[in-house]
Amino acid sequence: YDSANNPDALTLTQNLAPTPGQPEKKPMPIPVRLGFVGRDGALPLTLEGENATGPEERVIELDQTKQTFTFVGVAEEPLLSIGRRFSAPVKFKTPLDRKSRAALMGRDADAFNRWEASQVLGGEILLEMAKSGAKTDPVYVEAIGDVLKRANDDHAFAAQMLVPPLESELALAMTPVEPDAIHAARTALIRAIAAAHGKHIEALYRALESGSASIGRASRRERV
Repeated sequence: YDSANNPDALTLTQNLAPTPGQPEKKPMPIPVRLGFVGRDGALPLTLEGENATGPEERVIELDQTKQTFTFVGVAEEPLLSIGRRFSAPVKFKTPLDRKSRAALMGRDADAFNRWEASQVLGGEILLEMAKSGAKTDPVYVEAIGDVLKRANDDHAFAAQMLVPPLESELALAMTPVEPDAIHAARTALIRAIAAAHGKHIEALYRALESGSASIGRASRRERV
């Protein structure tokens, strides 16, 4: 991001693992749906050379091994929300730090990416706790507060956002696997969330008396 002239360059690369008979894979056309998230909401996506202001969400096509897309008129350094609505069956690896992922948990307009940010951030923190006995990183716990502020937008989705990565998922990312350490880390994280937001969660839960809210309440009861 260039704050002086307000362009933002997004470079994408794709890597395909070799398969039998195809040791070198040619690049595939990949539709990439993305958005830019600013402090106060979405930012327009205007590609270099376009005369009109672009939309707040758009699809670009990655059909080469490496491509750079330059967006102009970006008023502030944005948070990248990429792969929205699961636009392609690929795994996106982005150099976002923990604070950026926490911000996406509360501010991203795309529900899938909000959930994905929570899973990536929560998983990273839980693995760190399980491997080294580190304390709960407050950045995730604070982000749950932003999730709760938007809970009335969709109670069922908020219930899903409150569920940290499962122990079985964490085990797949840990070598060697230490089940007791994973369980202890996840329990500690849940307790930290309860200590910080327990009253808000309880108040929200008790307020869900209408039929339209019952799905969110049932989902939370089932998964937590």
